[in-house]
Amino acid sequence: DIRYTGGDYDEFFDVDQKALILQAAARELAETKRPVVEIALEAGYGSQQAFTRAFRREYGCTPWKYRRVGVFSAKYGQFSLRMNRQKPAAFAAYERSRMAA
Repeated sequence: DIRYTGGDYDEFFDVDQKALILQAAARELAETKRPVVEIALEAGYGSQQAFTRAFRREYGCTPWKYRRVGVFSAKYGQFSLRMNRQKPAAFAAYERSRMAA
């Protein structure tokens, strides 16, 4: 779920939802130590590889390189990635596998 927390509302409606999700994921990469796979699955991607391809198209680098720089710069206003409803199936399966380990 994407939450709008500031900026221009017109800009919010002009931006592709996937770009907003990737921006929220970029914030998570820069500001947390959460595993990339968790961020990818929470963002709704079926695999870390699919997330990496989409992230590279949007940001011009891999999620790991983005994390190493460690500086988040919002492209489309302020958004955050928050799962407050039903989690994507892939993320739920990932969580179950981590708990079982």
